[in-house]
Amino acid sequence: MNLQFRKLVMDFIKFAWHGQSKLWVIFWVCGPLLVVLIKFINNITGNELGAVHRISNLLCLFIYFVILWRCALNTKHKILGYIVRVFVAIFIIACACIIYEKEFSVPKKGPVFIDYRQQPATTTYINRQKN
Repeated sequence: MNLQFRKLVMDFIKFAWHGQSKLWVIFWVCGPLLVVLIKFINNITGNELGAVHRISNLLCLFIYFVILWRCALNTKHKILGYIVRVFVAIFIIACACIIYEKEFSVPKKGPVFIDYRQQPATTTYINRQKN
């Protein structure tokens, strides 16, 4: 890479991290680029790095949301900044709920499937097998 281009990119990241970039640049340019970058890296490495993918994706999203939060008020209409901050808070809470549900939930025990094909008049329960 060219040294000037590298310095330009690093200065942009530094300004964004300190909340000095414009909101529209972070929201409409960096957001889609981040999604494309994550998808590209996940497609190159494949699915054998499942936990590594999840952790790296969460780290990228966390960094993006911190930058988005810090740059939220760098807009002409301050109400847009507050809307973005509400959006970030809701999205972080939703991500935390999804992670908690997937990683820490206790598997349900008991009847999970009703098979009506064998005996139409009665129900047969099939218990979920432990993995």
